[in-house]
Amino acid sequence: MKVGDLIKLKAGEEPRNGRDVGTVLDFDAYIGSLGVEPMASVLWDTGKSGWILTDRIEVISESNSN
Repeated sequence: MKVGDLIKLKAGEEPRNGRDVGTVLDFDAYIGSLGVEPMASVLWDTGKSGWILTDRIEVISESNSN
């Protein structure tokens, strides 16, 4: 998974606020009780961006950018 990839929520994940498909903008990590968890900033199909744990999403189309 990289910046520019088109992603969707994995099967079984409930969309929140209509967010189901989006484009990866950036990466970061969240430090919680389970340790470091990778996150992605996504521009969702609703036109809004937001952060989501990367284990909740999957790539449906890879970006051709380097």
